[in-house]
Amino acid sequence: MNTPLHSKRSGAAGLLFGVGVLGSLGYAIRACFSPYLEPAASFIEWQARWGDGHYGVKATFLATWLHLLLLGGLLVAGAWAPYYLVTALSSPRTPMPDGPQWSTLATKGLRNAALGLLFGLIPAAISYGILLTEPESLSFMGQCSVVVFMLAPILAGLGVVALFNLTLPRRVLVGAVEALRETTNDKGQVIDHVVAVGGQSWSLPVESWRQLKVGDVVAIQAPCLTTAPFALRVQRAAHYR
Repeated sequence: MNTPLHSKRSGAAGLLFGVGVLGSLGYAIRACFSPYLEPAASFIEWQARWGDGHYGVKATFLATWLHLLLLGGLLVAGAWAPYYLVTALSSPRTPMPDGPQWSTLATKGLRNAALGLLFGLIPAAISYGILLTEPESLSFMGQCSVVVFMLAPILAGLGVVALFNLTLPRRVLVGAVEALRETTNDKGQVIDHVVAVGGQSWSLPVESWRQLKVGDVVAIQAPCLTTAPFALRVQRAAHYR
């Protein structure tokens, strides 16, 4: 149940998010026109120097806005992570249940986090390292270098989420399956399989999703940010001989 305090906090967070998005959008637009502002100024200079003296206005705007959103996200994450860590360590921890009545099902959370580090954080770190130390090494890309400027903040964001999921304490939730549903795209194609437990939706591999039914008692070990469990166990009737 949402309390008045919870509603006020949610409203304040939503308002802060909206102000941040609109503020960064306005700054990104302004930064792309003379006199140029950072980081757009550097993106424009590199494109002009490595190409034919011109730069892509729309691409530079998008790259600038993505970097501003990344910066805002990092600031919020930097303030939130210590709070989450202290709260998690000071609260009673629920262990993952074990025993013959608990069957382990496949999950994708750990794999997703590993992929986020491998294909997100590491390439982003390399890209920023090159841009900050040897930007001329990307001159062979010409104006196409703006692709790097746009991809780097996206990869960095995915990588930071993966890093937090792997390093911060994980949550354990034990409860009954409330619903099973498939998420589809605009064309009606299934893109995800979801199980509802404890009022939250959790993303599962299809082979695990098919082994569950409403009313099953499950234990979920979840990362701090995303909804793909790191571990999943379902309670089955134990048979002894």
